Amino acid sequence: MTVLGAVILTAGMLVALLCAIADQALLSHITRRPTSRER
Repeated sequence: MTVLGAVILTAGMLVALLCAIADQALLSHITRRPTSRER
């Protein structure tokens, strides 16, 4: 396994982690402020 491959794998895992965190934050934000009930 080359160094470049390891770097790409690490970057991919970091991106997946950030996406998961962003999804959790967005879901919690939506559940905190339901716009459908306000309207």
